[in-house]
Amino acid sequence: MAEELADAGLTLAAAFESVTEADHARRGLRSNGSEFTVRTLGQYFWHDAHHHLHDVGA
Repeated sequence: MAEELADAGLTLAAAFESVTEADHARRGLRSNGSEFTVRTLGQYFWHDAHHHLHDVGA
């Protein structure tokens, strides 16, 4: 499981790294209709992962 999570993290990091600075403010909608930007989506990913790590005592 740890290896799969690490691989997924690297894939996600590469995807965010491929976004140009000019596109950081591009907007989109979540499935529930909430608006986000590339930047705020990245912040949400980090925030969520941080809380889950805390939940498991990491």
